[in-house]
Amino acid sequence: MEVKNQWQLEYRNSALYTMIFMEDLLKNKEQIFLYIREYYRAFMKGKAVERYPFYVFGSDKLGVFEKKQEETDDNCEL
Repeated sequence: MEVKNQWQLEYRNSALYTMIFMEDLLKNKEQIFLYIREYYRAFMKGKAVERYPFYVFGSDKLGVFEKKQEETDDNCEL
């Protein structure tokens, strides 16, 4: 449903939408926690954005992009 040029989900289905999101959040809670923790640590240490963690959705992998001087392409440490 569109309201004031915004798409909104219908209220009567909100329990279903909540259940769908909660299932995924609970299934991936450890990976989400690890990502947030590593992001916070990188931020607090003042690391370059290139050294911030990333999460590969649909997997349990958490990594950091690292660019080596001798390489021209990004290398991904997982």
